[in-house]
Amino acid sequence: MPSRFLWFIFGGVAATYWLSKKERLCDFKINHERRQIHDNNWDERRAQLSAFRDQAADSAAEYSEAALDSIATTVEMLKRRLAERRAMQQNDTTGKDQAKD
Repeated sequence: MPSRFLWFIFGGVAATYWLSKKERLCDFKINHERRQIHDNNWDERRAQLSAFRDQAADSAAEYSEAALDSIATTVEMLKRRLAERRAMQQNDTTGKDQAKD
């Protein structure tokens, strides 16, 4: 009778050990798969962020180029108006001088 009890306890211990080892192995596999999925997601996110950064840099360059073109056009227009006004003032002063003579 005591030998049956010992074999029963030995069987229980062996079954408990086997189940816990199997459970740890499953947990390891699940964690390993999660880590791989996380690594793949991280690579995808890194690629998306890189593409977004490049697109933002291109957009910023286009906007700054457009702003500089606009400023240059405005400066040229102001220079032309200033030259026209100077020419008009010189014509007015030369016309007045000729009228006095």
